This record gives sequence, C-alpha cells and structure tokens, in this order.
Amino acid sequence: FKQLVTRCIDRLFQADRAMEQNLQNTYNLLKILQEVAQNHSVE
Repeated sequence: FKQLVTRCIDRLFQADRAMEQNLQNTYNLLKILQEVAQNHSVE
C-alpha cells in the first residue's frame, strides 16, 4: 500500500512539473506575441 501511495505522489509531482513547464511556455509565447503586436503598431 505504501508503494502505491509513493507512486501516486511521484505521479502528482511529475504532473505538477509538466504544468509549470506549460505555464512557462504559454507565458513566453504571450510575451513574444505582445512584442510582435507592439512592433506592428509602430509601423
């Protein structure tokens, strides 16, 4: 039973890290889009 709990916790940590990575990627994309939009409005 303890092994099962440990595996579940490991799975949760992995999912948490993946989520964090996705949020970081999304944030980076939004920053890039914002820069592009600003560059285009200047022209």
